[in-house]
Parts: sequence; structure tokens; C-alpha cells
Amino acid sequence: MQNKLIASTMTQRTFTLDVALDKLLEAGFDTIELCSVGEWVPHFDVGNATDETVKQTSDLIKSKGIKVHCINIGGVYTAEQMEKVYQLARDVKAKIVTYACGTKEETGSYETAFQKHVELNAKLADFGDKYGIICSVEAPHKLSLAETPEQIDAYWAAQDPRVKCTFDVAHLTYSGADMIGFAKK
Repeated sequence: MQNKLIASTMTQRTFTLDVALDKLLEAGFDTIELCSVGEWVPHFDVGNATDETVKQTSDLIKSKGIKVHCINIGGVYTAEQMEKVYQLARDVKAKIVTYACGTKEETGSYETAFQKHVELNAKLADFGDKYGIICSVEAPHKLSLAETPEQIDAYWAAQDPRVKCTFDVAHLTYSGADMIGFAKK
């Protein structure tokens, strides 16, 4: 079986989503990861998303004839804001929504942020069930609640079993964890 590469809109982050999709199509990609990370990759404004912006983004993607395999969101959002991402995923037939695992700076203490994200991830898994989307978290992730091997183990031990892991080898390498050992877990 041959693997197929999927490009992230992150690779075209300096362009609007419309232009980024055109550039990815011109490069030969017919399937993408839709990425949005605040102003750094502004391809879907999660913080201000509405039913109308979900529809506009979905219509744009459909008009290009490009498929969305997954949606990758970076930033700090409420469950209500993230539900719009799950609605978009449903509308563009994405299989996965992945989200960063949080940072202690969000609430001031590691323990408080950790518990907050365990609860948020369970709500995101509920959205996954509601919309037929896999809920996934990038953990490990550099500068996060799951950065060191010990934090990674504790993070996953606390998660709802419906929450899956986006295995990002760059972040795993940064954490110093054993990639093969972590993959086997």
C-alpha cells in the first residue's frame, strides 16, 4: 500500500485560505489538513466563529473541490467555540479534529490547567460523538501540559478514552520521549 501525503494549510499560512487552497491544488494536493492557529495561521477564526462563518468556510472548501482529512486547531478556546470547529469538520467531511493539549499559563497553575483540559477534552469527545468526528489531542506538545515523558504519561492516564492522540513526531522529539515506546503505549 502506498502512503499519500496530505499538505497542511499551515504551509501557506501567509495567504488567505482561498489563496492557500489554490496554491495547494496547484502543487498537486487534493486532500489537506485545515490548520488554524490564531493570527499565525488565520485560516478559520475559531474565536469569532458563527454558523455563517462555518458555512462560508465550508462553501469555499467545497468550491475548490479539495478534501479535508482533518482540522488542526491551535490556541485557547472554549468548548462552545470549539463546537464550531466540529460543525465545520462535519460539513467538509473531515475525519478528525485535533487540538493542542493546553499550557499552564492559561490559568496560572499546572494543576488547574491540567484539570481544565481534562474536562475540555471530554466535552470535545462529546462533540466528536455528536458530529461523527474523531476527537484528537496533540500530546506531547512542546511548551504544554504534556511536554516531558512524565507529564505525557499523566496526561493520557487522565483522559476520556474517546480522546485520541495526534502523534506529532516533531513535538515528541522535543519532549525527549522514546518515540517507539510512546507509540506502543
